[in-house]
Amino acid sequence: MTKKTPFKLTKCLAALTASLLLFNNSLAANSKTENLILITLDGLRHQELFGGLDFEILKATTKDGKPEATKTYKQFWDETPMARREKLMPFFWSEWMRRHGSVAGNPKKSSSVRLANRLLFSYPGYSEILTGQARDDLITSNNKVLNPNPTVLEFLR
Repeated sequence: MTKKTPFKLTKCLAALTASLLLFNNSLAANSKTENLILITLDGLRHQELFGGLDFEILKATTKDGKPEATKTYKQFWDETPMARREKLMPFFWSEWMRRHGSVAGNPKKSSSVRLANRLLFSYPGYSEILTGQARDDLITSNNKVLNPNPTVLEFLR
């Protein structure tokens, strides 16, 4: 506000802003989230998720030594990591993430996600994601075993 703005107008604007904020907060407090969607991608390398096609891996797996001639290169290669990742996972990046989601774990953006379990396979990892703790003593395989630890989903219920 400038010095010429009347004091009453300033008070009215402040009161209006405060009432809108309070009204908005009361609406948020009364709303209840009905659903939570947790998407995990088992076996996905963060290099492909955040950078798309890995040229060095393509080169190492191309028999004739010409990765640029492969169908994979032509379909998924682009100059920037962002463009490559959108080509590799178009729905995830172009649709889902732009409208609905967030993702963690991009080391190039200092978004570190680390698991504490030492087993490095599915069920112990999912158990840790959902319970917030590594229990290598209880979850030791991918076998169907009831997880005795309460999950964050049970807490939110």
